[in-house]
Amino acid sequence: MSLLLCRQEPVENPFYIEELGLYLYSSQELSYVIGNHPLLVMEGFVDDRLILFLRSELRMPFLAERLEKWIKGRGPSDELLFQILADCAYYSPQEQTKFRQQVTAFRKLAAHEYEKKRADYFYSLGLYGKAASMYERILETTREKGLSGDFKGKIWNNIAACYTKLFCFQKAMHAYDCAWNEDEKTEYVKRMYFLTRMQPGIAVKERYLEQMPDAAKAEWEPEWQAAGKDIQEKKEPDRESAESAVKTEAAVETANAGTMPKAEGDKKDGNAVSTGKEETGEIDAMEKIREIFAKDPIKRLAQAGSVVNQWKVEYRRMI
Repeated sequence: MSLLLCRQEPVENPFYIEELGLYLYSSQELSYVIGNHPLLVMEGFVDDRLILFLRSELRMPFLAERLEKWIKGRGPSDELLFQILADCAYYSPQEQTKFRQQVTAFRKLAAHEYEKKRADYFYSLGLYGKAASMYERILETTREKGLSGDFKGKIWNNIAACYTKLFCFQKAMHAYDCAWNEDEKTEYVKRMYFLTRMQPGIAVKERYLEQMPDAAKAEWEPEWQAAGKDIQEKKEPDRESAESAVKTEAAVETANAGTMPKAEGDKKDGNAVSTGKEETGEIDAMEKIREIFAKDPIKRLAQAGSVVNQWKVEYRRMI
């Protein structure tokens, strides 16, 4: 592991990336985000706002002008990203080549596969509402293309995982029903059972209740219990926050080019799997609440309000 100290640049108005929830204060941080989040930056990332940031804040007018001329003459292109990486000189030529190859590989995917990759990526960021919309759009735009039942089943499964994360359990149940209609996998029935554990009394179609005999429930129970135990034993988050990775006035840990954030939840065979159990951040929040309630009434009220506001911000971001 090595450390790279970001150079200081006279940025007064940092560049905000809503999807990552962070501000960029240097050209190196911009390069880091591009190199590590290709599925974010490949669509609409280079726009007037970014060009203004390059010109006014990063003092890179020649790069900004080249990008403007390219967009006016040829339209949006991945070449814009490559130009930014080259001019910022954060990555070595070899790392830039690796990034170019990664982008090219994404572009060679069939349209529905590429869109699924992007939706999976946004799911991994915890943007469940956006990911659900992207998955649903895949089904709408490919309605007449004759996609396999297996693929559509996975899409519906991932929609269900998004709605589970958003506590929309009935919508999740409907999505699992659609997944089963496309591809009759026992896995989908098992996840319906997990939903009944999370939300007792949730409506389940009779045909699925028949596939949840006591023997099957007993077989699935260890997985349910293991998921809860695994969450309780976690001490550190699965995914280093993007903000800490690109922080301004501290050493930045270098990462392998193309590293993707780890999804919040298991993934099997391209499926996003949600058990609805508490994540590490939620456990930390509960510990914080216990600390708050151990304080005197005045401090307790003020800090509790701060925590609630933080939760509101995080939930708005998810949806």
